[in-house]
Amino acid sequence: MNVLIFEGYTRDLGIPAGIEQDARDGKVELWNAARPFPAHETYNGEFMHGVFYGVIYPDQEYADLMRTDAQRLDAHRVEFVSKSTVMEYGRKVAEDYGVDPSDWGYEEILNSYIGMRRRQDEETRR
Repeated sequence: MNVLIFEGYTRDLGIPAGIEQDARDGKVELWNAARPFPAHETYNGEFMHGVFYGVIYPDQEYADLMRTDAQRLDAHRVEFVSKSTVMEYGRKVAEDYGVDPSDWGYEEILNSYIGMRRRQDEETRR
């Protein structure tokens, strides 16, 4: 299961701004856990799934091993979700139901998006 951070909701992850931007851009993997785990760089920040954050550089040595160990130690990948992603999801759901998406506010769409992601995570674990 991923830890989701939505655009417009700030968190102090305790990591340098450049690394956060690289994670947003998909250049590095940012993980979060309740206990320390192996990563190329580690930081402590605001509690989400825990206060321990690790950066894995996918193209560096031991990245696959670190990723496997992070998952084994119950770390969760941090995923940054843009407002445009949430609104596009809302547009598609509205289209599926044949309703006007402007009838829904952002918070309603966001809550629906979170529920959809939670269901996807549950199905993945089965």
